[in-house]
Amino acid sequence: MSIARGGPHAPQKLCCEYLENPLGVDDARPRLSWVVNDGRRGARQSAYQVIAATTPEKLAADNGDAWDTGRVESSRSVHVEYAGVPLAPRRRYFWKVRTWDTEGKASPWSETAWWETGLMERFNWAADWIGMKSDCEPAPAAYLRKGFRIDDRVRRARIYVTALGVYELHLNGRKISDDVFAPGWTDYRKRVMYRTYDVTGDIAGGENAVGAIVGPGWYIGPLGWKGKRNVFGAPPARFFMQLEVEQEDGRVERVLSDGTWRCAEGPICFSEYYAGERYDARLEMPGWNAPWFADGTWRAVDVFKDTGIEINAQMEPPIRITEELKPKDISEPVPGIYVVDFGQNMVGFTRLAATGAAGDEVRIRHSEILNPDGSLYTKNYRSAAATDTYVFKGEGKETFQPHFTYRGFRYAEVSGLAQPLAPDDITGLVLHNDAVVASGFESSSPTANRIFLNTRWGLRGNLHSVPTDCPQRDERLGWMGDAQIFCRSSAFLLDMAAFWTKFMRDIVDAQRPGGAYTDVCPYLDEELLPPVGAPAWADAGIVIPWTVYCVYGDSRILERNYASMARFLDFVAGNNPDGIWRNQRGNDYGDWVPAGEESDKTMLATLYFHQSAAILAKAASVLGKDENVERFAALASKIRDAFNAAYLKDGKYRNSTQAINAIALETRIVPENARNSVTADLIDNIASRGTHLTTGFLGTKSLMNVLSETGHGDTARRLLLNRDFPSWGYMIEKGATTIWERWNGDTGDPAMNSYNHFAYGCVVEWMFRYLAGIDTADDAPGYERIVVKPEPCDGEINRVSAWYESVRGRIACEWESTPDEIRVKVSIPANTEAEIHLPADDVAAVSESGAAAAKAEGIRSARAAAGRVLCRTGSGNYAFVIRR
Repeated sequence: MSIARGGPHAPQKLCCEYLENPLGVDDARPRLSWVVNDGRRGARQSAYQVIAATTPEKLAADNGDAWDTGRVESSRSVHVEYAGVPLAPRRRYFWKVRTWDTEGKASPWSETAWWETGLMERFNWAADWIGMKSDCEPAPAAYLRKGFRIDDRVRRARIYVTALGVYELHLNGRKISDDVFAPGWTDYRKRVMYRTYDVTGDIAGGENAVGAIVGPGWYIGPLGWKGKRNVFGAPPARFFMQLEVEQEDGRVERVLSDGTWRCAEGPICFSEYYAGERYDARLEMPGWNAPWFADGTWRAVDVFKDTGIEINAQMEPPIRITEELKPKDISEPVPGIYVVDFGQNMVGFTRLAATGAAGDEVRIRHSEILNPDGSLYTKNYRSAAATDTYVFKGEGKETFQPHFTYRGFRYAEVSGLAQPLAPDDITGLVLHNDAVVASGFESSSPTANRIFLNTRWGLRGNLHSVPTDCPQRDERLGWMGDAQIFCRSSAFLLDMAAFWTKFMRDIVDAQRPGGAYTDVCPYLDEELLPPVGAPAWADAGIVIPWTVYCVYGDSRILERNYASMARFLDFVAGNNPDGIWRNQRGNDYGDWVPAGEESDKTMLATLYFHQSAAILAKAASVLGKDENVERFAALASKIRDAFNAAYLKDGKYRNSTQAINAIALETRIVPENARNSVTADLIDNIASRGTHLTTGFLGTKSLMNVLSETGHGDTARRLLLNRDFPSWGYMIEKGATTIWERWNGDTGDPAMNSYNHFAYGCVVEWMFRYLAGIDTADDAPGYERIVVKPEPCDGEINRVSAWYESVRGRIACEWESTPDEIRVKVSIPANTEAEIHLPADDVAAVSESGAAAAKAEGIRSARAAAGRVLCRTGSGNYAFVIRR
């Protein structure tokens, strides 16, 4: 996206509920957002006008038959709630926006954007749940089809579809979408998501055919380390579809999933997430998805009772193949067995092209690392076989990629080939929820750069409808502790707003009747995990919506989940009336897999109890729930007093591990008169260990942030750049291309050694907020007021360049430190303002674009305080030089 100069230009990046031109929206009050396009310094939107119409022609004529706001005197450009005529289902709405600057000059109208409603209400569904019963376990994938005739030319056609399981949708001989594992993972006992497809160009007058391949997915496939099947319901996997075809003569033809469909087994003998896929090409049915196919040998589908679960539009980005990787190396440690190194720990599967005689089998196994002899190391996969098998049909070059399975891997072992494996024969396919990349980071430090890239790869690899802990072993669950620790970092890496909004619904669906949140979402059952989540894991239900509010300025996520959040906090408070969280702590994981110090679990639990109470008091304030502001603020105060009375003595905490001190400082439970002593204790602890951290999942994020907040950014940088154990650099030294679950991943427990676990990637939050210096002001969420406070330094890191695509536009900060000066370049998007903190003691030492900072255009004020010069600015590009 380019930012124009010279005046208010047409707004850009028009979104509805965070998505550009979303198809299938169920919300009756969707929110619209845009980025103000004005490159001048101090550019602000003073007013806007939105027009929404039911046809492009009406919109072009400025006829807002759905909504015309008129000129609204407001700077708001994010989350403008639709307030026009009631939205009708199955209707596309076209919209545009223009803005006015502070001088009253109007921008041109934006390009046309649109959103299209889905079915919106349950009563608009008329389909039946269908499937194919099987006596096999695992069951083969079901092939379903139905032929239909359209008499006239097609004006408009949509498919609304979902499944209990996962589906691949076909129409007239081809797969119609690039999404994978649709419709995504939810608690199928309560709700399922559906997708909408525009198939207007895929249907013609005459004979047509629609079909689907349906697999078990998360619905009935094995889940968790006990391999339990059918967690969310009884087999088989089920399909639910409604095709609506509007013809030129106005008639609407509906094709529904019902008892008239036919089904058969096909070449997918089984396909499950942990085990992999077996595909027998000899069983293929050419043309099964085409109108001309004769399905007389197929049988009628089984029809199942509608359980009445909620069916909601899928509003998170779908899972797609987003990248293809070619081999970096192919070895042959044993004759006929080829080991492919893709050079990157990735998540997805492979595409193989090979020849073989009919009945010959090729097997593809996977691993994240190798044994010393060059063979695959698979102990950390536990019971997950992660093996794909292809049976040749014997018809020349054949190509195979699996359908309903995935895994994390860097290496693929291929055996059973009739000819040597060449690099062009195999490709690694990367798949994940296709969230838009939101940032870039580059510095003078190869270590810092690699940490950023490893973390982004780790995030992508663990976005599979929920934020999984890991993508390789027999787990891959939506662990809440990992999610809340990493939530802010994830938002710096990708546009995660829609994803976290969906996951918050999963969290609420998993909430127990008494108010407890769970360790994982969707929740499985008590056979795997207790119904009460552990401290810090359960608290994700508080932390995640608050983080989304802070990052995206989204108060609706607080509004819709506030009652659930309050029920959780009341549950914890009710079971711990003295303010110390001793009871109802579930599996009580503590500071998971720390590097040397075990932190007191009751102290950790109480620190999170305090943080959640403080957050809920702020959330109540945002929502205008004044009576609850006082209640939860009082609870936070009670917890703080109880905690310090129990654990603080002579300015130090009992069990004063790095994690305890860091979390206590970050959550501001430490009394003001003890902050210096607690900070000193933390610094002494780090120094006593040769400037190394000892923290686990919970403590690491807080540790890095607190070090910079308390003026010890130099120590934080040492921790970032260490190359010996324990450190991020140690992982890199050992060849890591993602983030490990354990600091000692090369020597730790084989069964718990995930080499792709994003939790320790929480350091990315520190890299952006402190090292690069890009943050949002606490009292101006969604980067309405931007805090730019970089930490320029010398040594290995003497240059940083970072950008972040906020909901209001791109923010960038680039700095470089030389012996004579520090140069800082800052870009602030239109319709925002900034507080730019520069490392100087005197305003006179700072210039901007050659002028004294205090007199430069666009700088409203400049003053020195506490070793920094604070410049308050509007939008624009600024180039500062600080003389040393």
